[in-house]
Amino acid sequence: MKKQETFTDIEYSFRKKKTKREEFLEIMDEIIPWDEWVGVNQLAASLIATAALRSSSMVIAISLILLIATFSFL
Repeated sequence: MKKQETFTDIEYSFRKKKTKREEFLEIMDEIIPWDEWVGVNQLAASLIATAALRSSSMVIAISLILLIATFSFL
């Protein structure tokens, strides 16, 4: 059984202009390598957690490494 379309569904299907949000998200998907970004952040989070158990000076060093790695993508 087919679902009845609402007026909003019909109106949206005829829409041609993209919103600024949609345009922004498309550009971000093209620019940012999300798989690498997530991988770097996961690695850094685990390193920071490990370093926090050892000493506070190590946390600062790893945080700096994370910042450098993060902004090297840009």
